[in-house]
Amino acid sequence: MKATGFTERSKDGVFEAYSSPFIRPDFARFQRVLRKITKGLYYRMTNKALPDDYVVLANPTVRPCEVATLMERLRSDGALEFQPADEYEVFKFMSALKEDARTEWLMQFYTCAVFHTWTLPKNEVTPGDTGMPKIFAFEIY
Repeated sequence: MKATGFTERSKDGVFEAYSSPFIRPDFARFQRVLRKITKGLYYRMTNKALPDDYVVLANPTVRPCEVATLMERLRSDGALEFQPADEYEVFKFMSALKEDARTEWLMQFYTCAVFHTWTLPKNEVTPGDTGMPKIFAFEIY
């Protein structure tokens, strides 16, 4: 009998369910933390709190192939390269501060995990939208 929570590759290279270790990330928790970090970074960059009529959307599922495109978009909006937020350079970020309190952020932890967040006025956000790509939300839940 195979242990629950494991997957393994078949001879064809296809993953078989329940045969090697995997974890199911708690994306809601990631998003909650990323929203708080974004609000803190917004304060750090502007010396004021994010206005109450703005929301933070967070995508904790940035694929490695998407990073270059996101970085280029931020650069075109005037962002600097990744800036270290701590003395050990464990956490780095790029930000584009746009009109009003609209912002866009890339956050990098340990030079590998990259997350994307942005702020928008509440009235421009569809109810229930969190920033999570629909394809991931559909596939995971």
